[in-house]
Order: sequence, then structure tokens, then C-alpha cells
Amino acid sequence: MWLFALCLLGCGSPTGNSSTTGQTQAAQTVSTAPDVIPVEVVPVKLEAMASFLRGTATLESDDEIRILAEAAGRTTQVAVEEGDRVEQHHILAQLDDREAQLRVERAKVQLAEAKTAFTSLVRLDQQEAELSLRGARVAAVEARENYRRAENMAKAGLISQEELEAKQTQRETAEVALQKEEVRLQYKTIDDARYRYERAQIELKEAELQLQFTTVKAPIAGVVSERQVARGQFVQKNQHLFTVVDPQRLLARTFLPEKFSSQVTLGQDAYVETEALQAERFAARVKLISPVVEAESGTFKVTVELLNPPPTLKPGMFATVLITVAERDQTLVIPKRALTLDSSRPTVYRLEKGRARRVPLKIGLSDNDRIEVLSGLTEGDQIIVVGQEKLLDEMRVKVVGNEPKG
Repeated sequence: MWLFALCLLGCGSPTGNSSTTGQTQAAQTVSTAPDVIPVEVVPVKLEAMASFLRGTATLESDDEIRILAEAAGRTTQVAVEEGDRVEQHHILAQLDDREAQLRVERAKVQLAEAKTAFTSLVRLDQQEAELSLRGARVAAVEARENYRRAENMAKAGLISQEELEAKQTQRETAEVALQKEEVRLQYKTIDDARYRYERAQIELKEAELQLQFTTVKAPIAGVVSERQVARGQFVQKNQHLFTVVDPQRLLARTFLPEKFSSQVTLGQDAYVETEALQAERFAARVKLISPVVEAESGTFKVTVELLNPPPTLKPGMFATVLITVAERDQTLVIPKRALTLDSSRPTVYRLEKGRARRVPLKIGLSDNDRIEVLSGLTEGDQIIVVGQEKLLDEMRVKVVGNEPKG
């Protein structure tokens, strides 16, 4: 009986194992069947494209002037606050000007006195010159008469010819010497008076200038960005009082790696973006390029000026500078997120009749989220942008989330 049972068990065992093996193979066949991978696709498009060099910067005004006190004194008026818009020559503050006014009045009096003295001397000099001329004429007539009488005496033998000539020469020499001394003295007196008169004119101008310094004015039209003085405060000469900036002339200075120095030129198109106004891009152009590279950082400085900046842009804002190095009017572009790397070569998966076809690409320009396709795709191709990391070439896919267009 045991032997019969064992025989039955032994004979039945092969039949049971064959059924189990068949079930396992069927399960393996089902589990290894290729899955349909869900993906999302977008079409390849023709779009404008540009490539930029990027740098960070802080906006600043091209016209930013620190206004210093040009005279010492106590402020009697402060006419502006921070944020006020002012025109050129607008009064910002007034210092006590009483002492300066007195200096002007004193200088005017001194000038009037010097002018009177100079004018009197000039008039006197004219009178003396006329008297001297009259005297010279009388002396000349007398000299001629004396000479004629001496000639007659010489002819009569009363004096020798040599004596006559000697006396004539002595008299003429003495008269000329006297005239020279009188003229020299008179000119020296007039020169001193002229000097005092001219010095009085200069002192009046200086006093009037010091009076002007007591009124603090805006040197440019703009906005008051700093006020460092209060009414009643005593200020020293050269003390910082205000800062005025012109918000219509904005600059952004950024530093770029030296390897890009050959790609930047004066007048080159650029743009500025700010964190405060992320949705907008503002036109600019390259204004200055530093001729030196900073040794420590290996960068060079580039300054761009904004073209017609809006009032929403203000000095001090943090910004990103984009300098245009290449542009395309119409070129094939795809999202960067569609790219995969195959042996270090950029590739994408293109949707073809329900399957993913791997396509190697030659790429060109790129920006934040797009890249230019130079070869490998055509306009309208549907490329996979979600799910491609699970794909192999020719795998079956199902589009979800959006339907292919075109």
C-alpha cells in the first residue's frame, strides 16, 4: 500500500510541475511586454532668437551730484525733502546772509572811494600835463630868443662860440631832466590809484560771490535723493547738504569674464531686467568698456546706459544686464527641457506614429528656456518634453496632457 501511494505521488508529480511552469512563463511574458509610456509633446516652432552675455548690476544715475556747503553759517530755511523733484537753480536751502550782505556793502563803499581817487588823479594828471606843455612852449620860445641874442653877442665878439653852445646845452639838459622827474612821479601816483581801484572791484565781486554761496541751489534738474541738513543747523564749509540725481539718465555697471571681451563693443544693443519689474525688459546700449581686466577676478567692467527709462526704474535697484551678442529673426527653436544627452551629444525624442524616435541635433543659440536647432528637426515636428527620461529609441508612447498639433 505505501509503495502504491508513493508510486501515485511520484507519477502525479510531473503533471503538477508542468502546469506551474506554464503559469510562470505566461506571467513573465506579460510582465516583459513593452509598456506604453505617457508623454507630453510640443511642436518645433520658427521664432526670433537672441543670445546674450549676462551680468548683475545696481542701477545708478549718470548725473548724481553731492551738494556741499560753499560757505559756513546757520540755515534759516530748508526748502525740499527727499523725493522732491527740482529744476536747475531751484533753491534747496538758505543760510544766514546778514554778514555777507554787510561785506558786500563795505566793498561797494571801498570801490566808490577808490574810483573817486583814481578819477581825480587822472583829471589832475591831465591838468598838470597841460601846464607842463604850456611851460615847455614858453621855455622853448625863451630858449630861441636867448639863442638869437647869444648869436648877436658872439658876432660882436663879446663871447666865444664855444661858450654859447655850452650854456645852451646845459640849459636844455636841465629842463629835460626836470620834465622827466615830474612825469615819472605823476605816473607812479596814477599807477597806485589804478591798482587800488582794480583791487576794490575784485573785492566787491568776491563779496557778492560769498553772498551767493549762502543760497544753496540745485545744480541740475532731478530728484532729491538725500537731505543731510535741518533748519537752524550750523553747517561748515564743504559739509554735505543734499544729493540730487537725474533719474532719466540711468546706468548699469556689470563685470563680465575676460573671455567675452572680444564680443563686446561700444554702442552694442543691450537690455536691463530688474527683480522689481520681472515681466519687463528695458532697452539699453553699451556706453563704456573698461580697457583693463581686474587681476583678482579675471573680469572687465562694462557700463550700459538705459534708453528712455520709465519712472518705475530708480537708482539703487538690483538689475540683470543682457548684452546682445547674436540675433536671429526666424529660426527653429525648442524648449531646453526637451534635450537629453546621448554620448555627450544633444538629442530629443520625436513623436512618430505612436513611437518615440531618438533624433540627434546640432544646436546654436540659447536663452533662458529655449535653444536653437540648426539641424535634425523641421518646423511642426512634435517633440517630447515630459517623460523622455524613461524612453529608449522606438518605444511606444501615449500623449497625455496635450495633443500633438500639426
